[in-house]
Amino acid sequence: MSKNPFCLVCNSQTKFFFEKFVSETNSEIKLFKCLKCGLVFVHPMPEAEKIQSFYDSNYYEKPGFLVSFLQKFRVKKLVRFPKGKLLDVGCGNCSFVNAMAEKDWESFGLDVSAESEKHFSKKVKNSLHANVKKIYFKPLKENNFSGNFFDAVTFWHVLEHLTDPVPELNETKRILKKQGKLLIAVPNIESFSFRIFGKNWFHLDLPRHLIHFSPESLSKLLESKGFKVKKISYFSLEHDPFGVFQSIYNSLGFKWNFFHNLLRKRISPFSSLGNFINFLFTLILFPIVLPVSFILSFIFSLLKKPDTFTLIAEKKFS
Repeated sequence: MSKNPFCLVCNSQTKFFFEKFVSETNSEIKLFKCLKCGLVFVHPMPEAEKIQSFYDSNYYEKPGFLVSFLQKFRVKKLVRFPKGKLLDVGCGNCSFVNAMAEKDWESFGLDVSAESEKHFSKKVKNSLHANVKKIYFKPLKENNFSGNFFDAVTFWHVLEHLTDPVPELNETKRILKKQGKLLIAVPNIESFSFRIFGKNWFHLDLPRHLIHFSPESLSKLLESKGFKVKKISYFSLEHDPFGVFQSIYNSLGFKWNFFHNLLRKRISPFSSLGNFINFLFTLILFPIVLPVSFILSFIFSLLKKPDTFTLIAEKKFS
């Protein structure tokens, strides 16, 4: 019987936490939890080439109207701070980079996927605001940014996709100015939704989500890397109600993440009889599931156990 792995971050002992069969890998994926810092992570970690295969070609497509509208709430997290230089790590289709540029921030984006670079060249490059200075397609450390250069660095649902967050956080500290802002949004493994829906929880998203945080475990990690946590937001209109909404449908036996895949235009409701039946019953239950999802997400938020959370930290003085 194999021993439990040591924690990716603090090298402490771990315990078995969760297991789920994932059709994309045709295997059981196991999660372990650190007994000291509380980090939850996949073990064994898939290899880099395998990880890239988990993301289809339209993962980086510009989202539809509803998703684009909800993403505008991200801007409000930073516009109250003095304008400056922003780096959005994992910028994808550059929608946030562009939105911040429109608010007079000098905006930079970074995304390391080949698909993202291809999509940028074809569909995004010529539509960027003048304040978007540059989009990078190399890993963070390989871009040789100057130290103390950025006023803010953002990771919108990026950290959970990494095999090891520590190198990214170390480099982020180096390139941030003193008292520069770090904003991280991630799913919450301590959410009530995970406790209720388990393997059907939308934000579990195995095999793409490799590391799973709670507000406590992420705060501990950031404090150990030279950041001071300033604020934790326990509600996201963009992610929380929909997380509950899709988790309910998953638990009822609908095709996996069916409504989410419809919104992302990955499937058509008329491409097969099975899809049409799923679509029909999704519409029938929609007037019930939607309000229930909003009510539950608000309750979970009030109890500080939401589906996702957003953390703002500040670089400490050396």
